[in-house]
Amino acid sequence: MKKPLTICLALVAATAIILSCVFGSQKAGLEKQLTETATARETAETAKAELETVKADLEKQLSEANDALKTAKEDLEKQTAAAAAAAETAKAEAEKKLTEAVTAKETAEADKAELEAKLAEAVTAKETAETAKTETEKQLTEATAAKEAAEKAKGETEKQLTEATAAKEAAEKAKGETEKQLTEANAALETAKGDLEKHTAEAATAAETAKADAEKQLTEAATARETAETAKAELEAKVAELETRVAELEGSLEKADRALNAERSNAYIMYANADWTAQNWGTADSEDGRVRVTPANVTGEGDYTVGLEFAEPAEGLAFAALGIRNGEYFLPFYSYRINAIRVNGEPVEFKKGYTSSDDGKETRVNIFNEWVTAVPEDAHTENGDLTDVSPIIVDREAFASVSSMEVDFTAVPLKAYLMYANADWSIQYFNDGTVPEGVTPVTAPVTGEGSGMVGLEFAQPSEGLAFTAVGIKNGEKMIPGYIIQVTGIYLNDSEENILQGKSYTNSDDGTETRANIFNEWVTELPADARTADGKLEDASSRIVDPALFTGVSKVTVTYDLVKGKPAAPAEAPAMTKEEADALKANGFRAYIGVQSNTYVFRNAWNDRYGLNDEENPFFGRLTGWDESNNAVDYGGTFSDAEIKADGEYTVSLTTGEMGFGTSESFNLLFVSTDIPSALVTGGYLTIGDVKTKIGDAATREYTEIDTSGEYAMIKVIDTYNQAANPFGYTVPGPETAITVTFSVSGFAAE
Repeated sequence: MKKPLTICLALVAATAIILSCVFGSQKAGLEKQLTETATARETAETAKAELETVKADLEKQLSEANDALKTAKEDLEKQTAAAAAAAETAKAEAEKKLTEAVTAKETAEADKAELEAKLAEAVTAKETAETAKTETEKQLTEATAAKEAAEKAKGETEKQLTEATAAKEAAEKAKGETEKQLTEANAALETAKGDLEKHTAEAATAAETAKADAEKQLTEAATARETAETAKAELEAKVAELETRVAELEGSLEKADRALNAERSNAYIMYANADWTAQNWGTADSEDGRVRVTPANVTGEGDYTVGLEFAEPAEGLAFAALGIRNGEYFLPFYSYRINAIRVNGEPVEFKKGYTSSDDGKETRVNIFNEWVTAVPEDAHTENGDLTDVSPIIVDREAFASVSSMEVDFTAVPLKAYLMYANADWSIQYFNDGTVPEGVTPVTAPVTGEGSGMVGLEFAQPSEGLAFTAVGIKNGEKMIPGYIIQVTGIYLNDSEENILQGKSYTNSDDGTETRANIFNEWVTELPADARTADGKLEDASSRIVDPALFTGVSKVTVTYDLVKGKPAAPAEAPAMTKEEADALKANGFRAYIGVQSNTYVFRNAWNDRYGLNDEENPFFGRLTGWDESNNAVDYGGTFSDAEIKADGEYTVSLTTGEMGFGTSESFNLLFVSTDIPSALVTGGYLTIGDVKTKIGDAATREYTEIDTSGEYAMIKVIDTYNQAANPFGYTVPGPETAITVTFSVSGFAAE
């Protein structure tokens, strides 16, 4: 009786082993499908990136055209202004010279009048001299007559004769002087006439020259104006041409935007059933008609519904998530709250989820995702509370057979609000998901830099003030470094700004951004305080007088949101020598790793399918996938290294009879170690002198040590992250060795 029982037990054990192998192979196959799906998504993202590049080029051309248009307009204004200035200058110079010519003419005329006056004086002097001459001649005649009379009267006395002689001599002397004066007067008259003619000629010449210069400058000014008018016309034509080009570019840009935004912010359900035969990764129905998609265009805050319908029931569940295409681009700082999940029209219970993004482009809320083992750094919820959130929020059993699935959700933007507590804390608001009765909050969506207004309205007057501040839930995570600068505080409907100081920005919990308005618990500025101008000496946590808060029915606060620099993450304490020595005392291990272009692989020791993955024992062999996504054993043997002292170490892989199958090149070739990166970055250990040899090919030297992760890795080939392969190795054939040799030093260091 025992023998049949033994046989049954053996059959059960064999069946368990076979099922384990089958399900293990299926899971590995599913992983390959996921990888291929990811590759397809990457191809789509590449196409989208090309569209973005086209958009960027068009934006650049538009910017250049606008710059050219601006420059042309500025040149036109400058040249027009310059021409006008030149014409005004020429006109002013011409008028100045004309004024000088008129002045010269007037001066010449004055000189002429003066000379004419002198001439008149000379004529008068001449006439006076001639009169004197006539009188002298008359006196001479009389003297002669007297002499004749004297001579005739010989009887007169000698005295009379002498007097007559003297009178004659005097008359002759006067006649000579008069003739001299007459000669001088004639000479002066001739000189005056010559000066008058000379000055008159010079004045006429100067006037003609000034007139010619003025006419020349006026001609030049007219020419300059014509040139300016021509340049203006040319520039206006160029401006018109540029405006046409701008319009063309704007049209092209609009087309690019339409192409890029064809699926702008469309929400849908990402889905894969248990064996990945029913999948959805987009907003359109499947080509084979097996999956019908009901997407939702998310345009902003509000409630939406997305859905899936399957032509044949989808059995089981491998993955599900709510996805928003381009959500990180077009709806940044949004959170998404799932309100209901229905399978086959029936509600499904779910737990608390979170919003995040895997690629910085598409926003996601995981519904069932076994690949996420820890909540990601960018995870957020609408109120900032991540307590009990999970990437798996549903029970897989509810998805045993799915004909339809629907998800109701709410899109919630990042918002600023006013925290508040009156004197006795009978009226409070802290945006914690509940709104007290009689309180109406006024919030402001946060989309980046700009001005905003928040406030509260009270059904019953609020008395006194215990605390108030402007807050932004998730601000430190979603807009790190931003600064809330309070600009105004107003009570009731008054227009009086009661702000009495300068605010600063900080965070109490590392998640919510805050600008205190009245906080008497803060006695000194916190270490993370920041202001827009970088000056903290005049900032305060109390920038309003609480005594003013009497009979308050409405509080309004205005602010500017300014982009600052995120706070530098706290540096991990440097590893001490004692800590390093303790780690080195245990020794380390190094493992060769590889991935071919057809995904024949050995992963890093600490990755999935690595050293400690008991469900997928792939680490001791090369593994690939067949057409049905089943794992294929490619064999091969590995020689890993134990590192306990300074020296040279070698790890190797020798391919099996299948080699790398149809693979032609490497995606990855590396050595993973369990040496903590901190030992290398801290200078306690040095890895170097890396040499790689494949089969009979030449030994190549290339050293790149990656310490970005927890453990140090030697990179030989990494087509995902290296700008170019350091050398173009092709994969080896069957039973061929790949060796990587490297040195380690630092164990003997004091």
